[in-house]
Amino acid sequence: MITTSDYVQYQTLKDSSSIENWIDDGTIFSNREDFKTVIHHLCKYKDQNKYDYSKNNGKKAYSPIYAHYLEIMIPQNFSNEEKKSFIEKYMISLNPCFKNNSFLYCYKYKEQGKGHYIEVICFTRKYYKRKQRKLITYNSDYYFDEVNKRRCTMNNPNAVRLHRKGEPKINSVGEKIYQDYYCSPKETEVFKYKNINNLRTKLIKIVQYVRLLKNRDYWKNQIKFFSRITVSTWKHREKIRIKNQMIQRINSIVGDIQEALYVSRFWYDVERSFYKLIYNIDKILYKSEWRDSISGRTVYLGLNQSSASVEDNLILLEKYIEEKIKNWWNDEIFHGYGLEWFR
Repeated sequence: MITTSDYVQYQTLKDSSSIENWIDDGTIFSNREDFKTVIHHLCKYKDQNKYDYSKNNGKKAYSPIYAHYLEIMIPQNFSNEEKKSFIEKYMISLNPCFKNNSFLYCYKYKEQGKGHYIEVICFTRKYYKRKQRKLITYNSDYYFDEVNKRRCTMNNPNAVRLHRKGEPKINSVGEKIYQDYYCSPKETEVFKYKNINNLRTKLIKIVQYVRLLKNRDYWKNQIKFFSRITVSTWKHREKIRIKNQMIQRINSIVGDIQEALYVSRFWYDVERSFYKLIYNIDKILYKSEWRDSISGRTVYLGLNQSSASVEDNLILLEKYIEEKIKNWWNDEIFHGYGLEWFR
């Protein structure tokens, strides 16, 4: 894989006290001025609606996720305005939902040793402008064993159905029970993954993509070897965005190689081979299926799959293309003379 110095750490925050401790430690910036109020409502909703998971047969138990934490390394010479611009672009590139301040993120700056970092906590539940109210109902039929005085299944011989699915719940004085809330019951799938290593790779790839956005004027003047997907479809917009980010990163790598060769003595010797490399990558890039030469399995690259599957499969493809470019460099220019020098 082509080497970069990018670093992103990812963790999940499992309780509201972890979030409160993070907020109280240092100067906090956010995409909302009322972030403390929003965090209070988001954590309260999670407290009221979380499931209790216990260990089963020694297996690792799932823990509720209150928020997501990122630690991103940034250049030491960034001004405060550049830091703000960087994290705004990063969050929007991570998922377009963060364009809208209904999805909260907070951040602060950190220095450790010679490293400069931005720490971020973000929430994937939409925050509403006004308080919402819903009637609490039974999620399933409620059966009660009148002999043993406990809840039971419908197959129990002593079962009596006390409540039907969808029936409103009643409090001790006979009133219907309502719940007030300020956020969406459903979370946006920003950090959904099948493989944690693929998620970490994705978070680092976004840093590389944001660097391209920061050099937008320079980028506009570069040759685009591989075209972005421009088909407009609401259904697949998120998956197309993910693939276009990958295409832009590959364009940047290949563009850097060509620029370096232009000013060197190698270009006319390798020009034909270079464009053959472009042709071979182009053939792979837009296929709906690709055969991984390492594992031997066929990888589906089409859009009729979940966003998480698209990301995982494109990470495999991007690693393969990067390795293909690196092998070409070693074979055609100088074996062992790494690509890192122009990154």
